Amino acid sequence: MYVQKISINSVLKGIVSIGVQNKDDEQAQNLMELRSRKVLVRNTFLKLLNDGNFYEQSVQSGLLQEYSRWLKDTFDIEDKKNKESKSKKLKSKRPHSTFLSRPREWGDEQLFAFIIVAFSSDIYHEELSLDTNNFEKITLDNLIMQSMGLDQPRVAIKKLNISTLKKAGLKRTVTDLNGDNAQVVLRISHEMVRRATRLAQMVSREFRYGSTDKREVTIDYRAIKSDIIIGTSGHGLQLSPYHTTADSIHILTGMISAAVDPVAPNDNFSEKSIDSDGLIKQVCEKINEISKLRDSLDDASSIVKLSTQARLTDALNELISVAAALKGVKKRS
Repeated sequence: MYVQKISINSVLKGIVSIGVQNKDDEQAQNLMELRSRKVLVRNTFLKLLNDGNFYEQSVQSGLLQEYSRWLKDTFDIEDKKNKESKSKKLKSKRPHSTFLSRPREWGDEQLFAFIIVAFSSDIYHEELSLDTNNFEKITLDNLIMQSMGLDQPRVAIKKLNISTLKKAGLKRTVTDLNGDNAQVVLRISHEMVRRATRLAQMVSREFRYGSTDKREVTIDYRAIKSDIIIGTSGHGLQLSPYHTTADSIHILTGMISAAVDPVAPNDNFSEKSIDSDGLIKQVCEKINEISKLRDSLDDASSIVKLSTQARLTDALNELISVAAALKGVKKRS
């Protein structure tokens, strides 16, 4: 059920106002530029479309169709303008779009997830090391875009017709996260969920149970992220009554997690998704089978022995990484 009606520009005002105040923050300053705001909206939606609830709500409200049209018109035309400018031809006129300015319907959690993902540029600019020597680094934002085949968004979006998306999920490639990177992503996910939950609770407290009237709710971004330096207490949004429930927080957490994890879900690669218990059971069964067959190595050639040892070493290292990640989770729980 859609209970919020608000424009994307209204949502962005509070986030961009942080850029106006944080004059020493380059990332925040960039949000003041119209082009950067469009890229922010584009990438925020792309990340969130990996969640089933966000996708379904976007289809039902018509938001996905409008976003797809805006995406094509805005970025295709800008590419054409850049090419024409270089060749000193007349610039194309961009068709008028109300996608950012017109109030539209959102689900509560859908709106809160959009606000937090758009607001959290600091999170998405965190770097991960893709090699053991820490030479090759990449931001989480770029890694997520790569997992969706969008490491060159302007080129890839032309090939990706969002309006024909038949189910949630744009991530198609598996990113090999070692133990350290997995811990970084897990920490980031926890922080993003904390921010989203804090926002939901902040809005919920503004309404009495049983109230039906909209009211202006102040989104105090300093209360969500403590190192924000802004000259005002926050930004007001006209919102309908909302109250947190276990179900609403669960839906919101799912949206945020899908927008953070760079790894594609299992069901993109297998017809039947296997849960963790099932995978652990299969691993144990294979280890037991290998143990029973180990005497066969005595009759194997030296090449087969070396190859088998190498593959077992790789498998062992992966299991060590999994164990380390789970130990980290246990310590924090």
